[in-house]
Amino acid sequence: MYYGAPRLPSPEHVKLIDMAVQMARVAIEAKRSEDALRKSEDVLRLVIDTIPVMAWSVLPDGAVDFLNQRWLDYAGLSLEQYIEDPTGPIHPDDVSRALEKWIANRAIGKAYEDELRLRRSDGEYRWFLIRTVPLRDEQGNIVKWYGTSTDIEDRKRAEDALRRSEDRLRHVVDTIPAIVWSALPDGSVDFVNDRWLQYTGLSREDSLGWGWTATIHPDDSARTTDYWRTVLLSGEPAETEERLRRSDGEFRWFLCRYVPVRDDSGNIVKWYSTSTDIEDRKRAEDTLRRNQAFFAAEAQRIGGLLETTALGHGHSRRAGDEGVAAEQKGAAAKSPPGEGAAEKTIPETRRFVAERQAIESLTSNERSIIRSIADGKSNAEVAELMHLSPRTVETYRARLMEKLHLEDLAALVKFAIRNGMSSVD
Repeated sequence: MYYGAPRLPSPEHVKLIDMAVQMARVAIEAKRSEDALRKSEDVLRLVIDTIPVMAWSVLPDGAVDFLNQRWLDYAGLSLEQYIEDPTGPIHPDDVSRALEKWIANRAIGKAYEDELRLRRSDGEYRWFLIRTVPLRDEQGNIVKWYGTSTDIEDRKRAEDALRRSEDRLRHVVDTIPAIVWSALPDGSVDFVNDRWLQYTGLSREDSLGWGWTATIHPDDSARTTDYWRTVLLSGEPAETEERLRRSDGEFRWFLCRYVPVRDDSGNIVKWYSTSTDIEDRKRAEDTLRRNQAFFAAEAQRIGGLLETTALGHGHSRRAGDEGVAAEQKGAAAKSPPGEGAAEKTIPETRRFVAERQAIESLTSNERSIIRSIADGKSNAEVAELMHLSPRTVETYRARLMEKLHLEDLAALVKFAIRNGMSSVD
């Protein structure tokens, strides 16, 4: 508003001036707000483009309307190129699964996660963790989907390396010549290796917890479980010997060793144990004890025979001193008393030792078959008694004849009687 000469504005003019000032103020504020909004959007875009994840947004109909710069740089694509082929960067093996999951969750409006491989600009595929969440208006309608794609390739490789390492360790644990198992701090078993399953014939489920105790020999069960609880309380490495039932019902001796594993605070987090078959060693020790006792007795007996022989020679010399030449000549021509007995005892001793060693090598089934045959039972009767087939008994019998170097059934019966394995006198 302009006046040619100075004068006071009229009320109407004052009102117009106030309106003009107000409009100018509004315009200035709008401009400031616009600048602030633009600046805020620039800052937000900068943040979205620089955060260490690939960000994107999708319209309710599933069409992508935004990809941040990190996404475009990774894929080496423009937004337009991606829109033309949205599944192009996804690994071919992951496309079908990823689309099914996306469609299913978009239909119910549910946030979800997925893992898939995306192709980098150089053609390499890397694993990504995909997180997607819906944005809703005040009425609850989805107006946009927002998502992030986080590179987890290093994590996946570490997981694969750990899995391979675990597989190798499991292979070692399953193939070493010993039973291996682990237990929780309370003593309940949480792992058994394949060798345990093969030996006992139990399933893995039946072996876990305290189910493994079913395989302990009845005479060892109470002692073994009490000792195991004592070891748990002590928290120290320990070992014991016990008999465990094999899948065929035979019990064998095992050396069991227990070792605790502790965390940084010294608390036991796991127990590891090995059970090593020592049946052959136990039999050898038992045989050695018996042989030592036998040879001690035989040495004493043979010593007595030798003493008798020496006395016989002394008697002959005394007879010669008295001038009985004919008697002295006769004594020299025949074996001294005791000498023939000694010569006879040595081969008998050897045979006895050989037969005892052979008996020690027999299994419980083989011993039962020898006793039954020596008592006059037929193959069919033995088979019924031992719950075996007659053919199996015949196989056992032939194998025993060969193993004990016996020629016929009569020799087998004599062997049994001679070694106290028959009720026949």
